[in-house]
Amino acid sequence: MIARIAATAAIALAISGPAAVARAAAPSPVALVPVARFSAPVGVVAAPGDAGRLFVVEQAGRIVERRGTTQTVFADLTDRVKADGSEQGLLGLAFAPDYATSGKLYVFYTARPPAGAVVDDNGSDLVISELHRADADHVDPASERVLLRIPHRLGEFENGGQLAFGPDGRLWIGTGDGGGDNDPFHNAQRTDPATDDAARGADALLGKILRVDPGAGDGCGGACTIPADNPGFAQREVWALGLRNPWRFSFDRLTGDLAIADVGNTVFEELDLAPAPARGRGADYGWPAFEGTARVAGTDGPPAGCCTTPVLERGHDQPDGYNAIIGGVVVRDPGLPALAGRYLYANLSSGLIQAVRLGAGTAFDDRSTGLRAPGLTSFGEDGCGRVYATTLDGVLYRLSQGEGACDAVGVTVAPPARQRAAAIGSVRTTLTCAIACTAGVRASLTVGGAVVGRTATRTMALGGGRRATVALRVPATIRATLRRALVRGRVPGVRFVVTARAADGGARRRATATARVVR
Repeated sequence: MIARIAATAAIALAISGPAAVARAAAPSPVALVPVARFSAPVGVVAAPGDAGRLFVVEQAGRIVERRGTTQTVFADLTDRVKADGSEQGLLGLAFAPDYATSGKLYVFYTARPPAGAVVDDNGSDLVISELHRADADHVDPASERVLLRIPHRLGEFENGGQLAFGPDGRLWIGTGDGGGDNDPFHNAQRTDPATDDAARGADALLGKILRVDPGAGDGCGGACTIPADNPGFAQREVWALGLRNPWRFSFDRLTGDLAIADVGNTVFEELDLAPAPARGRGADYGWPAFEGTARVAGTDGPPAGCCTTPVLERGHDQPDGYNAIIGGVVVRDPGLPALAGRYLYANLSSGLIQAVRLGAGTAFDDRSTGLRAPGLTSFGEDGCGRVYATTLDGVLYRLSQGEGACDAVGVTVAPPARQRAAAIGSVRTTLTCAIACTAGVRASLTVGGAVVGRTATRTMALGGGRRATVALRVPATIRATLRRALVRGRVPGVRFVVTARAADGGARRRATATARVVR
């Protein structure tokens, strides 16, 4: 899943506020805003209820926390992650629904098999683990508790990698079939753990959507609990089967529907839709008997009752030219009205982002957004529902169409009505941003409407809703000019100019406020 970025697109993020703020910009077309750069990012996640931070998953084994424009290493698991295969590494991250109190999070990564294991074609083990935070901004790597360790030792490809807590509060996991053309280990249809044999590449947990309660209990060898409403396969962690490489799946924030983007083999890429409330319970998506809707020659006949057909498929041949589907999210960001309710997905090689509507067991009105980020590896959402995309070249993008509920910086400039600049040598004002922003403040001193001097600009980072008081030094020569004006009965003034932008990037807009200068 490696490609190089050939082009980028950017759009200014408008900033608005209450009184004393510049006029709002006209609505903008949807575009990609470069937000930050990382090392081979493959996922972007927010913790529940946290609108102030993003967590970016780097393939080599780090999770980087981004708060405003500050980036810190939240977790470093490089000592246990095997990332030398192109589809291997730290692949997934999910925060527990009660993360604010429990401090629990879950990761999906590939690890080196134990010494003496039969390994071929750069294989690995798939590891799903629980970790605990050490403090607000760091994970304790020593807290790791392994839920599942799945042998995937005869191929480096088709690992899956997605983790997510569903609307039901359960942990959902997507695993690949084990590698090779047409599922040579017959894993995607395997549901009986009695047939497992790591040396033959056989494991009933592969090629599946798994669903568990991560608390210790009767599943995962005692490390998890099997929900009572799971379908009841012999491999009890299995929720749905017949998948090749469900690299990314997501739940619609509004409807709870599950959309699974399954990376194809040689003919088709497919999107499977599992509407709520059943969300595909016990579904068989047909691999390897079917790739998309196409029957795969030379494979065993489809099992009885098979199969759940995809709602969308894209071909490898032209005009589609797909090589791997990168599944996304249904847009629920109020700041993206042009894409509202549409599911986003992309082609790995071209990075062209599509937007399609999903209905009851169907997909329709599939359109190109015109946005392109080659090497696009994943989509994700922040705590406000804003949509991001990661690329292997390292760029994290945000989809933007001007302002949304979380984009309105809301800069308030509130100076005291009277300033004693000539006497005390400074002018003061307070600033407030509705969300995290970076603000630059300067002041112009006037006499009779004419500018007689300016202060230096002071720049600061403001947290959302935080009020800051700013004192700007007035040069001695300007103070002298103000004193002379006051002696002559003239009324000097001060005009504060604030240039602010959202902490995650965007175009600047100005806010102003005025006050009088008195003795």
